[in-house]
Amino acid sequence: DEGCDHIDHQHKHEHNKLVGSISIVYEGSVSLFKLDNFFSELLQAYGDQLYRYKGVISVAGKNQPFIFNGVHMNFEGDFLSKWKEGETRV
Repeated sequence: DEGCDHIDHQHKHEHNKLVGSISIVYEGSVSLFKLDNFFSELLQAYGDQLYRYKGVISVAGKNQPFIFNGVHMNFEGDFLSKWKEGETRV
């Protein structure tokens, strides 16, 4: 497929130039207040344009990762199992 950077091309797919993706990697923890504000503003401003999103976030003061996913403005997230001993929190 022209324009595709996948290594394995044993699968069939189409790329839509109107759909893009980003990833954010940050080592450390974020405050729950800032995280809540970020998602509130993101969903309010771009919720109808968010096709699919998911992630794992380290929240300051919590020993559990915050796992989230969503489609458009349908957001779900919760704290799950504990971080492993010595696990990098990104």
